[in-house]
Amino acid sequence: MANGSAGRPTKYTQKLADEICTRLAGGEPFSTICRDEHMPAFCTLWRWERAHPEFKAQTRMALEHGTHFLASDCLRIADNTQMDVPNRKLMVDTRMRLIGKWNRKGYGDKVEVEEVKTVQDLTDDELRDAIKQKFREMAAKGIDVREMVNNLT
Repeated sequence: MANGSAGRPTKYTQKLADEICTRLAGGEPFSTICRDEHMPAFCTLWRWERAHPEFKAQTRMALEHGTHFLASDCLRIADNTQMDVPNRKLMVDTRMRLIGKWNRKGYGDKVEVEEVKTVQDLTDDELRDAIKQKFREMAAKGIDVREMVNNLT
């Protein structure tokens, strides 16, 4: 706010930070919060997060709490028989995608990796021969392995 004229705040205050975080925790996104005239512009929040690590931590925690609110909202929408099914599905799916991104630990897709390895007991000579064979295969593909092979002997 310059020259005493009214405008969006640019100076960080804990009071504004607390209001922003309360609204985030209530499931309201940054973009909606920043539409209010008494709130800072969206780009100002980015600057505040860079300049004030405590604000960044506070907003991240508030966003995580907000995902729980949005999850409850999904149940409310799904149970609303006044709306048609395609609209309810779209609204729930959109919220679920967002909360899965905003709170991966609590709501993100679980990725399971299964790896099967066969373990063989080899003598030192068998292991050396197997490594040399791999080097020969690499050399056949045009990879220079001379120094690697020399280090094995």
